[in-house]
Amino acid sequence: PCPLILATPIALLSGMSKASTRGIIVKDGGALETLARVSTFVFDKTGTVTLGTPEVVRIVAFQGYEQDVISKAASLDQLSTHVLARALTMYAQKNTIALSYPEKFKEQFGDGVEGVLGGTPYAFGKKSYVQSFTKVFSPAAETLYKEAGEKGMIVVFLASREIIVGALLFADQIRDDAGVLFKKLETEGIHKTVLL
Repeated sequence: PCPLILATPIALLSGMSKASTRGIIVKDGGALETLARVSTFVFDKTGTVTLGTPEVVRIVAFQGYEQDVISKAASLDQLSTHVLARALTMYAQKNTIALSYPEKFKEQFGDGVEGVLGGTPYAFGKKSYVQSFTKVFSPAAETLYKEAGEKGMIVVFLASREIIVGALLFADQIRDDAGVLFKKLETEGIHKTVLL
C-alpha cells in the first residue's frame, strides 16, 4: 500500500537527519536497518567516550625536581603540533613555567621529540622512543609505565642520553554522559561494548 511505501523512506531519512543533528553521519538507510541487529558496539576512545582534550595530571621526577621535568619537557614540546604537546604547552603557560628554545629540534610524529637544552641532548616521548635514545630505562620508569597503563593514563618520558629524568602523565576526561550511554545500550540489548 502507498502509505507503507512512503512511510519507510521517510522514516529512514528522518532517522538519518536526527542522527546528523547529534553529530552522527549515516551513509545510507541500510545502515539504520542493520543497526537493529547489532549486538556489539566498538568505540574509539578519544573524542567519543572522552572529551578528546588530554591534560597533565601528574609530574614525576626520577632525577632532580618536578619543575625541571615540566620545564624541559614543555621546552621541547613547544615546537610540536601533537595533541599531547598542545596540552603540555597550555599547562606550562597556565602555570607560568619558563621555557627555553631547543637547539637541533627533531620530531618523530607520534613517537616523540628531541632537542638540546643548555648543551644537553634530551628526548621526550613514548617509552620505545625514549628507550632508543637513552642508555638505561630504570625499573622505576618501567613500574610507572605499567601503573599508568592500568589506570588508562598516557605516560611520556623525558630522558637524557644517560638517564630517565622524569615523566609526565596525561589523562583524557571521560564524558559526563558516557555511563548513561552504556546503560542505555545495555537496556537496548547491547551486551558487549569494546574500547578500541
